[in-house]
Amino acid sequence: MGLIPIFDNIMLPGYLCQCNDYIGQIENDSSKAISLAYAQFFKNETRFSGLLVLGWQDDNITQQLSNDVLFTPMEILINSLKIFVYEIGVSSNENWHNAGSGYKSSLIHKYNDRQAIYVSQIDDDKCILEIYQDNQIKKRFEGESPNDVWNNSGQIKKYNGNQLFGPENFLIQNSIQQHKVPTCISKEWNNIIIMEQLYKYHLKRYTTSEPIKS
Repeated sequence: MGLIPIFDNIMLPGYLCQCNDYIGQIENDSSKAISLAYAQFFKNETRFSGLLVLGWQDDNITQQLSNDVLFTPMEILINSLKIFVYEIGVSSNENWHNAGSGYKSSLIHKYNDRQAIYVSQIDDDKCILEIYQDNQIKKRFEGESPNDVWNNSGQIKKYNGNQLFGPENFLIQNSIQQHKVPTCISKEWNNIIIMEQLYKYHLKRYTTSEPIKS
């Protein structure tokens, strides 16, 4: 029996449990996928940890998975609400807490009394909120700020848009600050644009054509 992460749609990660001819449904939660499979085979309601089945508690496995990874997705909490931040983008926009184009996060919450996935993202100069159910988009909102789109959605009014997007969280803030420093991985060494960014940040600003005064 194996548990397989599914990423056909990078905005909607899921998990699938497969054993011989049995192929389970794609689930949003790894623990749910493995527990439903065991219930199918062994007729019990024991709940299993999907993370343990995947081996993500093993330091060697996580180290190999994180090689050349510039950002590791993380989960943050607002009371009992879990927000999954899986891409980071940076900008100079303080209204977005310096998050920028490419930033993406998601959370699971009810929509019209049914479970749904809320996907928040920043794309160029606008913020976007999309609501998915059954892998189908139900609603889409655009605005100039996280507060705009969440206010327009009328959902989860207990928190503001910046909280629900996630960038004001101190862990995400640390990651945003780190991503302001240009970096590269080994396969990008031939990328001229990236190399120029690295040169300008790490070398050029520390050199001068003027003679050093004693």
